[in-house]
Amino acid sequence: MSRLDDGTPIVPRAGFRARLPVRFDFWLFITASFTSNIGFWVRQIAKQWLLYDELAKHDERWLGYDMFALGVPVVLMLPLGGALADRFNRRALMVLTYFANAVVWLTLAWLAGTGRIQLWHVLATSVVTSTIEGLRIAAYQSLYPTLVARNDLPSAIALNSAQFQTSRIIGPALGGVAILLLKPAGCFVVFAVGCAVMMTALAVVRPMRVDDRRTHETVRHKLVEGARYIKSRPDIVTMFTLIVALGALASPTLTMLAPLAKEQLGGGPQSFGELVSAFGLGALAGSLMLTARGKRAPTPWRSYLTALAMAGCLVAIGLSESFDLTLGLLVASGMAWTGTVVRINTAIQHSLPEHVRGRVMAYYMLAIRIGVPFGSLASGWVGESFGIGYAFMAFGVALALAVPAIALTARRRDVTYVESELEHAP
Repeated sequence: MSRLDDGTPIVPRAGFRARLPVRFDFWLFITASFTSNIGFWVRQIAKQWLLYDELAKHDERWLGYDMFALGVPVVLMLPLGGALADRFNRRALMVLTYFANAVVWLTLAWLAGTGRIQLWHVLATSVVTSTIEGLRIAAYQSLYPTLVARNDLPSAIALNSAQFQTSRIIGPALGGVAILLLKPAGCFVVFAVGCAVMMTALAVVRPMRVDDRRTHETVRHKLVEGARYIKSRPDIVTMFTLIVALGALASPTLTMLAPLAKEQLGGGPQSFGELVSAFGLGALAGSLMLTARGKRAPTPWRSYLTALAMAGCLVAIGLSESFDLTLGLLVASGMAWTGTVVRINTAIQHSLPEHVRGRVMAYYMLAIRIGVPFGSLASGWVGESFGIGYAFMAFGVALALAVPAIALTARRRDVTYVESELEHAP
């Protein structure tokens, strides 16, 4: 039976009973992250619309190129970021990355505002931003769990997902309007302000737990040690495989909504923002449902079911020519995405010893992101060659075939989920 930090048994309760973390530091961090993420979505909507509608002249392939530029450097940098997060002060590392991001996007805002912006400026910004993100993500993923008690960890992970998905509802909707009012340059400035808010919060929060086994081993040694740990856990390898497949084959919902809005549904920037917000609404609903689970044990096997639901939604979106129906399908897609990702995140975090958390979570984020740039390139090519609807349908069918293949492989190898390797709470 699972127990709390003080040894009290956890007794499952009927219905939905959520336990919310109570530490001020956690809520300050989550609130600042929410504000920063709204700025991120305003920036992202403005960048994609600027690229697709003005600079690339409605060529979907450039959205794929941009996502490739945004996706590959972060994949290459994530292992290094994980090793740095396990060796150096995570808050200081995050402050440096937020500051660098603000400088980069203020520069792009100046280029856009003065009319000097070109396609290569956007792609170069994506490359630099992706490199910075590769150093930030592992520090973020390994810092916020240390702001709560261990028995609050499942709720903290779900709440972190909920704040991101809430920003995914509000941010794109604001972004669609901000493009008209502030132009893309103003949207990029909004993102820089969000970075400043996050840096302020990071200067205040203090973790409850600090790994006292940090050493001065080389970064290379730490990377190898993290990879060996993952290899020793077949359950983590299986979950990573599912995440890679989801990131690659669900990528049209992340990168191809602008052409879907304009070509298949006949909309503009506001419609594009609403489509992105619909996905975020579903993802938020999924996060809140998982938050309500409270202290129940992680259920990673259910991620197969939610991934299959995502596949069905992709096929239906490709067939839909109704804006309202597509909105509903994107809500369902968001729920399925979150149901898969948060369950796997919780299962992995719940079973990790503290001294490898940064590296393992870096590899986890690498697994999520490694498929997206390649999936985006492929979906952009399919969309430009055959139509955007066919891109959604083809990727949905591929995901529907991949999920049972992964599940059957895990069953043949008798993979068992390791429920907990947590060290004793201090």
